[in-house]
Amino acid sequence: MPCRAKITLDSAMALCQGQRARQEDCIATHFPTDGPLGFAVLADGMGGHAAGDVASRLAVSEVFAELTHWSADPSDLEQKLRQVFQSTLHNANAAIAEYADAEPDQGDLGTTLLVPVVISARLYWLSVGDSPLFLMRQNRLHRLNTEHSLAAHLDRQVARGELAPPAALAHPDRQCLTSVLSGAPVPEVDARLAPFALMPGDVVVAATDGLHGLGHQHLSNLLRKAPDRDARSLCTDLLQALSATATAEQDNTALCVIKVLPTAQPDTAQPQTVNRRPARRKITFLASGRKGTGIRCTHAMEDIPR
Repeated sequence: MPCRAKITLDSAMALCQGQRARQEDCIATHFPTDGPLGFAVLADGMGGHAAGDVASRLAVSEVFAELTHWSADPSDLEQKLRQVFQSTLHNANAAIAEYADAEPDQGDLGTTLLVPVVISARLYWLSVGDSPLFLMRQNRLHRLNTEHSLAAHLDRQVARGELAPPAALAHPDRQCLTSVLSGAPVPEVDARLAPFALMPGDVVVAATDGLHGLGHQHLSNLLRKAPDRDARSLCTDLLQALSATATAEQDNTALCVIKVLPTAQPDTAQPQTVNRRPARRKITFLASGRKGTGIRCTHAMEDIPR
């Protein structure tokens, strides 16, 4: 019998202030219970900047609003993804520039931006800065997006034999980012416009750089529990691990966990199959809270048919 294979997305998101005095990360997600489209928008306001929290909220608000507008027609969005990514990036950066002009006493504004978009079983993303997008597949953890930081440039020089490892590690500007949204032209953008095929069993984690506090191996070990954990539980595991290992410098952390589950339904027009009960599950968890001054965050966990 012909079979139409689909995936189901179980998603959850969370926000943690860490050891910082202010919450400068922001996150919003859209994973409806019906329809083929889901996305997350994460931003990390620049640490040390006078209004990093404002920059992250402006970026998330602009991008989330525009993608929500396109969500009514996912097929059209997929066909025009380059145009949409360009428009959302421009509008978010312009909003930051407008605020900076209106409030010059706030000093410099800056934020990273990470936007994973799932359409059916296809993943796309828009990324500026160092906020990581991870894929756990078959017990191996991969970083999908490009890191826009001097550290990444230095490490590539080491890999090419152009720089000694001690020199790369000791570089005084190693922690500087090479691309952010600040109202000025954005020098580096990682936009995945070709579909990246998702598979049942995959776990996608979009996060701000506070998640690096776990280290690659520790994060990998936690995500290996994915077959026995739902997305909400994985989020809880990650936050608890961050809390347990946090140093006095632990940064804010925003994260979204997307667990890919299989769904297979018969594709047939035979009359005798009309009354069969489909194997289908829907579970939605919703909660909301306020983290940090002036930031409203929503924590949503869903098993989503695709």
